[in-house]
Amino acid sequence: MAVSQADVISRVVAGSIKSIQRGTVNLPATSYSATVTIAPVDMGKTELRYLSNTTVSGDGQSLGGFCSITLSSPTTIAVAASTASNGNRSVSWELTEYF
Repeated sequence: MAVSQADVISRVVAGSIKSIQRGTVNLPATSYSATVTIAPVDMGKTELRYLSNTTVSGDGQSLGGFCSITLSSPTTIAVAASTASNGNRSVSWELTEYF
């Protein structure tokens, strides 16, 4: 049975990376949430990874604090903090879209 060139290409491309987007969003101490606008993606073929979260107080001291990220639409990432903070938060993320 012969395999067509189109079949070979579709099998190689399936699961391959189409695009990668990375970023950092800053939440001021007074904010519990933020949104990030991204290039459009197919939500069914996308992985969003939480890379890091840093909270820095006014005196430069690094503090802990939990934040979550969600791909809320094909063009938006929502960032939410669980509690108020006495410092600015910086949340890093990476989004990979597959064919």
